[in-house]
Amino acid sequence: MHLNQLSWLRKVCRTFIITAVAGLAQFAFADSEYAAAWGPSIGTTVPLLSALDQDGKQQNLASLSSTNGLLFVFNRSVDWWPFCIRQFVKLNDLKDQFDALDVGIAGMTYDKPEIIQAFDKKWDINFPVLKDVEREHVEAWGIRNQEYGPGTFAYGVPY
Repeated sequence: MHLNQLSWLRKVCRTFIITAVAGLAQFAFADSEYAAAWGPSIGTTVPLLSALDQDGKQQNLASLSSTNGLLFVFNRSVDWWPFCIRQFVKLNDLKDQFDALDVGIAGMTYDKPEIIQAFDKKWDINFPVLKDVEREHVEAWGIRNQEYGPGTFAYGVPY
């Protein structure tokens, strides 16, 4: 074989090995305590869902749900995290499709009410965005990102 063919073959083999190890690692962690610690399991009772939305209206599981349920999204921030901003904007774009399925949409962030209201006004959000006061929801659901401690700007964001 030529030198270029051997070099290419080595790269392919390395890529395959790295991919295989990553895939096996995913299976190893799938049943671990780590994976289980990321919030309630599917089918469990919602531990807490009661907060004010961007219009100051008290919302809860019953008021947010439609006949076929609720898509509820915890969001890091509608102020400083571009991915999460885009996530809520895209959900807003899809709201008609969820309405057709009779599924409610709602979200929650730790942002201050005035930030949530400014986001709502800028993007004309048509679903409730709730304020997680004092991180009580992310704590109750077991999804607070432990990388950010008290006093840090992101203390209280979900994973």
